[in-house]
Amino acid sequence: MKHLTNFFKKSAVAIGISIIFPLLIVTAFDLMYQRPQHPARNDALSSEEVAQQRKVWNSKYQSYLFYYFCVATLTGCLVIVAGALTKIDFLASGFITGGVFTIVSGFFYYWHYLQQFFQVGALLIALILLVLCGYFFIERRQ
Repeated sequence: MKHLTNFFKKSAVAIGISIIFPLLIVTAFDLMYQRPQHPARNDALSSEEVAQQRKVWNSKYQSYLFYYFCVATLTGCLVIVAGALTKIDFLASGFITGGVFTIVSGFFYYWHYLQQFFQVGALLIALILLVLCGYFFIERRQ
């Protein structure tokens, strides 16, 4: 019974890390790099001025999403490697899945701006990283 209790405790910690870590990255990123505010509606503006405001906001927002994509992808990759190097199994699984979820969140926010070639390339790099970490850092250590 004690083994089962420990299993659930370790699983809860691993799941908690995998959920909290991506949220931490999103929140810290928003703290450091503020999300551009959508322009307030102003009926006194002409349609050209509204279109210009929307164009400026779209440009700033796309830039914000690109920076988040870069930060989330890089941080997620580093956390996957750190998790693979961690000797405590339940912490390692939490860090690895947290890194995967962080990469996924970066992809999620910027995915529709990426060209299909880059989508395939980014997914391929993430998959190769996971396989290499699994082989070199986890399987070969045992």
